[in-house]
Amino acid sequence: MTTHPVVSLAKTTRPSRVSISPRESRLLDEQAFDLFRAQAQPDLKGLILVCTGAMDAILCEIDDFSLLDRRIAHTVDLVREHPELLSSALEARVANDERRGVASAYGQRGTFARCGYQMSSPRMGAGTCTFSNGAEYQVHIGS
Repeated sequence: MTTHPVVSLAKTTRPSRVSISPRESRLLDEQAFDLFRAQAQPDLKGLILVCTGAMDAILCEIDDFSLLDRRIAHTVDLVREHPELLSSALEARVANDERRGVASAYGQRGTFARCGYQMSSPRMGAGTCTFSNGAEYQVHIGS
């Protein structure tokens, strides 16, 4: 019985999955990636999510970093072939657990901002934002 790729993706995105079992998370991401690609019309955002999820798992696994090469190449290819995936004002995804995250904003003229942050409580956190012009700022969330 074939699992729907969204089901496999959901299994990998539980907040603690990567930190508890990075290898299992990576394998589930690989399964979801293959299922997404096998679709008649692949879900492109799903493909990007499983690629970046697999990269998180590979980094947490601290075993074979050469596994990153394939996922980075797939992600770059997807973004080059489908730049509209980055056309929204803000794309965010949770990285590793529910307290750490990455947020990226892209402008229509090629400008961008990328922020990494860690929440210390549900309403407070800190991080760093880097902009396409090279500027880097410390950010604080909450008061």
